[in-house]
Amino acid sequence: MPDRRLGAEAKRQGYAWKICVMERNLSHCGLTRSTRGFTIIEMMVTVAVLAVIMVVAAPNLAGFVRSSKVRSAQSELVASLMLARSEAAKRGVTIGVAGSAPVAGNEFGNGWTVWVDTNEDGVVDSGEVVIRTYPSLNGAVVFGTTGNISTLAFNSSGFLTPSTAVNFKACGGLSDTTKGFAIRVDPVGLADIQEVACP
Repeated sequence: MPDRRLGAEAKRQGYAWKICVMERNLSHCGLTRSTRGFTIIEMMVTVAVLAVIMVVAAPNLAGFVRSSKVRSAQSELVASLMLARSEAAKRGVTIGVAGSAPVAGNEFGNGWTVWVDTNEDGVVDSGEVVIRTYPSLNGAVVFGTTGNISTLAFNSSGFLTPSTAVNFKACGGLSDTTKGFAIRVDPVGLADIQEVACP
């Protein structure tokens, strides 16, 4: 039961009849907790600190993204070469891997196709089965080969035909100097990957 003296004190000071003994919500009684927001100085300091962090972090982040794209592209190419090799052995036919719209020095940068090369002419002809198509790398990665080779073929034994090693180099596009990858496909059809300097 509220103390009568509190009620009398509230009357005497001109407050409403509500006595806030045991009340949890002080705003009911016209009382509020003091609240404080950010001052303009605090906000400006916070924005300045965030700007400095972004300036320092942005170049490293951009380099990481470029490096990730190169790593992802070389992984996709190696996976597609292993797919072609296994399909050649499984189907007992020649399977080709051809660069889409090859350009000298960037033979596989515009994507590539894995297909059943029925007539063994190294060209994706109408009616030949396309196993998988890989999209263009949109200039993010330059994928060239030594000797400007734009087509590989695996025979029914899983060996390259002709029996000559093929060397690829994957680097970041737009004169990027990040590390890249050298991929060597041996005549037996196996791929060896090494990290190299670019360009």
